[in-house]
Amino acid sequence: MIVEISRTGSITLTQASEFRSFKVVAAPGTDLDEALRAAGAGRTADGGHVAIETGWLLTAAGSLAEEPGWRSGYDAMISYAASKGWFTDDRISAHVEYHA
Repeated sequence: MIVEISRTGSITLTQASEFRSFKVVAAPGTDLDEALRAAGAGRTADGGHVAIETGWLLTAAGSLAEEPGWRSGYDAMISYAASKGWFTDDRISAHVEYHA
């Protein structure tokens, strides 16, 4: 699952059914905190990570979020993240990769 943030700050969810990987991909120079907060998608966190709102993920997944198979994969991803300490306050932590 990839949260993509463009240089202009638009945010999209791609690879929404890939539950074995979770990251944010952003254009260099993007103000991550501003973009995430403006979209209601999350905020920056410590250590160069971001905290993505689970409610935003479900909304961004659209009709996929209503499919039982998708939801079970999503729930397993959240459970795994929680077991590693990467999930708190309804936010999942993600590392950021910068790509032009």
